[in-house]
Amino acid sequence: MPIQIADLMRDERTCTVEYQGESASVTYRPGAYTPEVEDDFQSAIETSRPSRGVAEMLAGLLVSWEVLDDDGNEIPIGVEFLVKVSSSFLFAVIGAITADMN
Repeated sequence: MPIQIADLMRDERTCTVEYQGESASVTYRPGAYTPEVEDDFQSAIETSRPSRGVAEMLAGLLVSWEVLDDDGNEIPIGVEFLVKVSSSFLFAVIGAITADMN
């Protein structure tokens, strides 16, 4: 039976991010982690903008997450919001996703 690219992109997985003694679930699409995304992230590292690269990468990978604002609302998953989240937390999220994918 052939594999459809659309099916790969619909696949979702959930993992847990540990950060400063707290934990949160994140749901992401492993099929969205492509060589092109990896190249864009590498370019961000080479231009000394790794945090922005992680924010852009996560915007394309994340489906949902248990990250809330002060009013208890889930922080939207979009570059314009992710660039306002702590870089160290974003790196923890991408680290958890990478570990889960392996």
